[in-house]
Amino acid sequence: MPVIDLSHPLTTGMPVYPGDPGVVIAPALTLEADGAAVVKLEMGSHAGTHIDAPSHSIPGGRTVDRIPFEMLVGTARVLRARAEAGAGIGSADLAVPRRLPGIVCIAT
Repeated sequence: MPVIDLSHPLTTGMPVYPGDPGVVIAPALTLEADGAAVVKLEMGSHAGTHIDAPSHSIPGGRTVDRIPFEMLVGTARVLRARAEAGAGIGSADLAVPRRLPGIVCIAT
């Protein structure tokens, strides 16, 4: 089974969900002035590639640290959202087959 890396790099000004904090990456310390290069990151928890834990929308749901790694690796199905779906993607915006594997990715 091929392994596919779904991660995208974080960049200043990258698209974020409407209303979420934007991404800002800026120098905080430099080798010349401080003896160490350190970057300051400002972003919301939904910036870039991420998974939504059940706790994101279910009271008392599992947090990411409680999801076993094995649940995040395996056969997956990619559902592509219609381009005109906008920020409010619903089932009508996705071609959802009758059967799905345990991992579903939504390409927006």
